Amino acid sequence: MAESLKTRKTELFFQIAYLVLLTAFIGYRSFFNTMIRKNLGILESSRLMNLWMIVAAVYILLKEIILRCYTKKDILFAIWIGLSFVASYYFHWTKWVELVPFLVVGAKKVPFDKILKTFLLIVGGIMLTAFAASELGYTSYLVYSQSYADGSLRMRHAFGTTYPTTFSEFVFFLSAAGLYVRRKKAGFADVAFLVFIGSFLKVYSDAKTDALCLFLLAGLATILMVQRQRRERGLRRSSLETKLSAWLVPVFPIVSTLMILLTIFYDPSSGIMRRLNGILTGRLEIGKKGYDQYGIFPGSWCCRAGPPDRTARCWQGGDQHLPHDVGCLRADRSLPH
Repeated sequence: MAESLKTRKTELFFQIAYLVLLTAFIGYRSFFNTMIRKNLGILESSRLMNLWMIVAAVYILLKEIILRCYTKKDILFAIWIGLSFVASYYFHWTKWVELVPFLVVGAKKVPFDKILKTFLLIVGGIMLTAFAASELGYTSYLVYSQSYADGSLRMRHAFGTTYPTTFSEFVFFLSAAGLYVRRKKAGFADVAFLVFIGSFLKVYSDAKTDALCLFLLAGLATILMVQRQRRERGLRRSSLETKLSAWLVPVFPIVSTLMILLTIFYDPSSGIMRRLNGILTGRLEIGKKGYDQYGIFPGSWCCRAGPPDRTARCWQGGDQHLPHDVGCLRADRSLPH
C-alpha cells in the first residue's frame, strides 16, 4: 500500500513537471505570434530553446530511470518521431520544431485531458490578452487587404496577432481542444458556438480554411451530441458512427495526397481543373508554378516572399505539410496512451 502511494506520488510529480515544460513551450511559442511581443521588440532566443531542450531531455531520462514506463514499442515510436522532426527541420529550417519530439515522448503517462486543459488555459489566456491589448489600442492592430480575381478587395483582421490566419489557426486549435475536453457533454450550444466562430473568422479574417475546419468541427460536435443522447437512452452505437469515426484519421493524409497530385498535374486547359482551382482560391495554379520552378522534391531552395524577402529552404505550399503533421499527431496519440 505504501509502495503504491509512493508510485502514484512519483507519477503525479512527473505529470506536474511535464505540464510545466509544456506551459513554457506553448506559452513561449504563442507569445511570439502576438503583437505584444512585436511592439516590445523581444527577439527569439536560441539559448532559451536549447536550455528547454536540455531540461526536457533530462526529464525524459529521469522518467524512464525512475518509472520504467517506456516499452520497446514506445522507443521505436520515439525514434520515428525524432527522425521525422529532424527531417522537418532540414526542410524548413525552423528551430522550434526540434523541441516538439520531447513533448511527444515526454507525454507518456500524462492524461490527455490535462494536456489539453493546460493548452486551453495558457494559449487561450495569451490570445485573449493579445486580442484585448490590440482592441484597446495598447498594441498595433494589423489589418491586411486581400484582392481577388473578381476585383473585390477584402479586409483581414489579425486581432492582436501577427497575421489573420495566425489568429484563426489559434482559434481553431483552441476550439478543437475545447470540444475534446467537452466531448462527453457536447450539446447544441457547442455546435452553435463553433458555427458562430467559423462565420466570424470568415467575415473578419477571411480565413476560409479555418472557417471550413470549424464548420466541420461543428459537424463532429453534432455527432458527439447524438452519440451522447443515444447513450442516455440506452441505445448502442450505430454502424454509421463507427465507420465515420474510423475514417476521421485516414481522411486527412488521403485528402492531402490528393491535393499534392492535383497540384502536380494541374492543367489550366481543363475546364474542370480551372473551376476546382477557383474553388481552392488559386492554390493549384500557384502550387503548380512552384513545382515547375523549384522541383517536386521538398526542401529545395526557393525565394520566400515576405518581410524581409529571403531565400529559404521550404516545402512548396502549405498543403504538403499535412502528411507529416497528421503522421506525428497519430504517433502522439498512440505513444502516451
